[in-house]
Amino acid sequence: MAYIMKYVLTGYPLAHSASRAVHSALFKLSGKSNSNYSLFEIPPENFEKEAEELFKFDGFNVTAPFKTQIIKHLDRLEGAAERCIAVNTVKCDGKTRIGYNTDATGFTRSIKKMGTDLTGSVVILGCGGAGRMMAFETVFDGGKVTLAVREEDKKTANRLAAEIKQLKPGSQIVVADIKTLCGGWDLMVNATGAGMYPDVSSCPVALDSLEGTRYVFDAIYNPIETKLICAAKKAGAKTRSGLGMLVWQAEDAHKIWYGAKFNNNDIENMIKEAERNGGKFE
Repeated sequence: MAYIMKYVLTGYPLAHSASRAVHSALFKLSGKSNSNYSLFEIPPENFEKEAEELFKFDGFNVTAPFKTQIIKHLDRLEGAAERCIAVNTVKCDGKTRIGYNTDATGFTRSIKKMGTDLTGSVVILGCGGAGRMMAFETVFDGGKVTLAVREEDKKTANRLAAEIKQLKPGSQIVVADIKTLCGGWDLMVNATGAGMYPDVSSCPVALDSLEGTRYVFDAIYNPIETKLICAAKKAGAKTRSGLGMLVWQAEDAHKIWYGAKFNNNDIENMIKEAERNGGKFE
């Protein structure tokens, strides 16, 4: 009997996640349709007690709120994970536990597909695991970063800004209050959960902060058109949801886990079909 590879996503909560459907589709594309991908939800208060169970799988993904907490359980970090100290993909080979950040690939490819880049004035909403990665990637691409956060998150944002400046002296990064944010950005990136199912009526910023903003990327993919995306379109901005980022980061995880190879056209068609189906993967 052929060995069945088993992978999971851990985080909390996971009810909104489309990861199982995405990875199942990618396994089928790569000829590994007998592989298994499931959700391994862990309440935050139980994470340290249950984390070792994750290493019984062939590999796993990590989402909020454990992208930095998982690091203490790993042997080393690679690439973007080492740079931004946030992990979303772990490879387990029985000996070495290696952490990666494939979100970085998904993020930069999404921005490129929008027709822009990270070299201009970029405001990042939020400073959690995703926000950290986005801030590092933007600064290293030469962008001017504003971290827009709530009052209670300003200490975290200031620490992040200091980390980035220490790693890359001369970095242009400042912290701002998300409630009083003005408009006129080259790119706005939402790295918060505001607007994600089931809280679809919320928006991370006041709508006047969208005035004069050229591009808006929302990392949320459920729903595809968040309140932020809808408002940005009305304001004349070009927009993109997090659906492409979800697929591209997952594709990169498969390459890490077992050396998968994909046809770019197949991946693009997968994303387009899911967009037509309201974010559902067949």
